[in-house]
Amino acid sequence: MPNRAQAARRLAYMSQTWQEMPVLCAIAERFGLRAPIVADRFKTHAPVFDRPAEMNHRFYPMHKPPMNGLVKLVGILMLTAITIAVTARIADPAAHAEAIDKHTNARAKMVRTIEDHARGLPDILGAGGIALEVLDVMGEVERHLFVPVPRRAIAYADRPVSIGYGQTISQPFIVALMTHLLGAEADDAILEVGTGSGYQAAVLAPMVARVCTIEIISGLGRRAEALLADLGFENVRVKIADGYHGWPECGPFDGIVVTAAADHVPPPLVAQLKPGGRMIIPVGGVFATQYLTLIEKSASGQIRTRLLLPVRFVPLTRAGQ
Repeated sequence: MPNRAQAARRLAYMSQTWQEMPVLCAIAERFGLRAPIVADRFKTHAPVFDRPAEMNHRFYPMHKPPMNGLVKLVGILMLTAITIAVTARIADPAAHAEAIDKHTNARAKMVRTIEDHARGLPDILGAGGIALEVLDVMGEVERHLFVPVPRRAIAYADRPVSIGYGQTISQPFIVALMTHLLGAEADDAILEVGTGSGYQAAVLAPMVARVCTIEIISGLGRRAEALLADLGFENVRVKIADGYHGWPECGPFDGIVVTAAADHVPPPLVAQLKPGGRMIIPVGGVFATQYLTLIEKSASGQIRTRLLLPVRFVPLTRAGQ
């Protein structure tokens, strides 16, 4: 084990530039010490960040305050541990940045793009655009985790992204738009037809009481189920089945979102929609124009249908296809 002087020299050497000090301070905090205490107790003369920058590049010699044996031992152990940790982080940039979400800026840019698109749809969204709650969730959910690793560089791009099995994760604006149009509330139960990557369910989950999501492709559904569980979305249930028939045991539903295009509105889904509920579904054939369609069921059970805008979704896969 290095003695105190050796450990101190190592720490001082690594602290010569002020850029390294945030790392030291963060590690010190993990040991239960505030950064100023570390600087004062071991006299490393950490930079003062409200000084002019040029003053923070000076190196100050070490002092040797009197210490009893126990304090000295604790100091040596602490300095050695911090030295090793700092060295490891400087040597490994990935570890240095492990606590930094490098995708935060990408999500912020994505949300701004969503807002820009929303301003172009005043007839559908009105002057208010996408609800702030939806934008907040879109800015928090880590979309890149729902995209295969080779395509994560474009996870936040303004476009759908392939997730395998001939399926895609929808364009961020479409996810936000469909979520907004549901008008979901905190005590709602929502059905999603077409789990896909699990991203739409992850966006809905923080906003409602329960999300029941159906995926016909077992490989996709199980992968999404595992990811959603790992990320702590405890109010999401996943079922491998033909989504055309819905999920009566999990319903009835305050809202239904269908993330693949059907050539007609499935009657079982309408039947599982509560009075006052809404369904968002793209309707149209593979070679025909698809329209994002809003279906509303009144308190008396009457159905109102509105075609909102042309879209392009993968087709709704049925059992046996």
